[in-house]
Amino acid sequence: LGAYPIDIAANGINALILAYTIFRYNLLDITVVIRKGLLYTVPTVIIGVGYFLIILISVSLFHLVTGYQVFVVSVLVAAGVSLVMQPLQAKTQQWIDRLFFRERYDAGLMLERLSRTASSVLDLERLVNLILDETTATIHISKLALFLADEETGLYRLVAQRGLPADTRIDMRSDHPAVRWLQQHHGILTRHRLEILPQFKALWARERKDLQSLEAEIFVPLIAHNELIGLLVLGPKLSETSYTEEDGRTLMTLANQTAIAIQNARLYQTAIEEKIRSEVLVEHAFAGMIVVDQEMRIVNMNPAAEQVTGFTAQDLVGKTIFKVFGPEMWREGSSLRQAVQEGKTLPPTELSLATPAGRRDILLGMTPILDGYLFNFTDITKIKEFSRLQANIVANVSHELRTPLASIKGYTELLLEDYGTDDPESQRQFLQIIENEADRMGRIVKDLLDISRLEARSAKLPMEPVSLGDVVEETLMALSVQARKADVSLVSDLAPDAPPLRANKELMLSIVHNLVSNAIKYSHPGGQVDVVVRPEDGHVVLQVIDRGLGIPKADLPHLFTKFYRSGMAQKKGIRGTGLGLALVKEAVSVHKGRIDVQSQEGKGTTFTVWFPLATREDRSEPVPTPEQVLESIQPSRPGSS
Repeated sequence: LGAYPIDIAANGINALILAYTIFRYNLLDITVVIRKGLLYTVPTVIIGVGYFLIILISVSLFHLVTGYQVFVVSVLVAAGVSLVMQPLQAKTQQWIDRLFFRERYDAGLMLERLSRTASSVLDLERLVNLILDETTATIHISKLALFLADEETGLYRLVAQRGLPADTRIDMRSDHPAVRWLQQHHGILTRHRLEILPQFKALWARERKDLQSLEAEIFVPLIAHNELIGLLVLGPKLSETSYTEEDGRTLMTLANQTAIAIQNARLYQTAIEEKIRSEVLVEHAFAGMIVVDQEMRIVNMNPAAEQVTGFTAQDLVGKTIFKVFGPEMWREGSSLRQAVQEGKTLPPTELSLATPAGRRDILLGMTPILDGYLFNFTDITKIKEFSRLQANIVANVSHELRTPLASIKGYTELLLEDYGTDDPESQRQFLQIIENEADRMGRIVKDLLDISRLEARSAKLPMEPVSLGDVVEETLMALSVQARKADVSLVSDLAPDAPPLRANKELMLSIVHNLVSNAIKYSHPGGQVDVVVRPEDGHVVLQVIDRGLGIPKADLPHLFTKFYRSGMAQKKGIRGTGLGLALVKEAVSVHKGRIDVQSQEGKGTTFTVWFPLATREDRSEPVPTPEQVLESIQPSRPGSS
């Protein structure tokens, strides 16, 4: 025992136990000591051996015997060694890591690969999967989860994972203790700190359960622009060894690269979504849009612009905007030229545009954008036509009402002044004129109300079985006086096998009356008007044929427009309001029919109307009573619902 004291043996045992404890529980990173030792030892041995070998070889080959010669060689060799020391040390470190510290070597390679590839991957899902695959394969982790901040909800959502069940759904609130710690410290949070720090004692049961399911060993923050955009949660290593400080540095470097790459991918994704949204808005906008460059050359245009201008994008891209809107818009002193020179927006301006389909009225605006200008415009041709039509209607109604009113007033004044009171025949004649003019005004008002009611479909008209032949006979009898005065004969050709229609009789009478009355007006004295009714392919056809003045070709497209009077009618002095044919078209439309006109100037006109036969559903539809119809079109009383 004297030769081998017990205290020496005990110290040896204690040293072994301490060394095992240090290695097993990673109380001290021995690998760093070993790595640094090898890093300086290996190059020193290599350089020392090389130094003496070079000196020995030099003395042997060049027979250097004097001390001065040996000194010179030694200085030259030392200078060469100093030049290769740094690269040799770096190379030696790489060899040592590769041979003895494989994890660190692989981690370095992983960071190099990610730095090269992550910055070029802009698809967020692909980027996330790349980072997780590289991390789990390099550090050999059993479980890994990536949480990213959701800007809308403020939650950190699990977006990707490795080693967890596929149906794992975990969200971490922004006030989660682990999230708040990472936001404040911008450093790694370990499981050991979770267990000992007081702020983590207040974790909810659900939060503890989530961390247990993740088997979280270490939390790594993803920081971008000083904000926590996400976090990596790493489970235990497959080797069951603890994470070292070197692992921590590697993970922080990885986290920094990941945060930047994810931020770039999100910005790219947002830009793509905005681009798609903008393209959809432009593509489906009702207004025409044309983008031009600084030289006013067209870069792009949407379908609405193609529809308004009558040109396709293929026709106009590369050409100046004046190809579309005309050179006068760029004349000296024009509002557009002034707006471009001052870099201002052009307020909505009315412009007449020449298109392949004719001239159109548009409302045009211009806005400066990056590297060019945006022209947006809308077609207001129909609005302008409606305004003109409205003005014409007011003028025509005023004229049509003013003429009978003047007659009524004139003859009324004569009666009031006792003019012709001694002659009962004159009085009767005056009163008859007043009555006729009042009836004329009544017809104008009635026609206006009928057209308005039919256009608005404001009432469900009563339908009943109606014989079109009977309607024609009744109408011809009513117009026989007008025909005799005009010296026009009325001839009917009514097919006996024409089935009855389900129709509104009053409207059918109005259709036939207007067509036949017009035919009489436009016939020559001694002429003839034929009215034909026949069945044809599921329809009953009505034809009114005259051999009179005919209608000029230019007037045909406008025949069914309210208050439209052809130039020939006005020239010949044929009286009318211009409401009859408009009323006919609306009445035919109510019966789901169609009307066509064929005319040759100087030879006559043929109007053809097709009325569809009633379907089974039409026949089963109940017929409203006249009281129900009147009630449906009467205005509501004040206070009624």
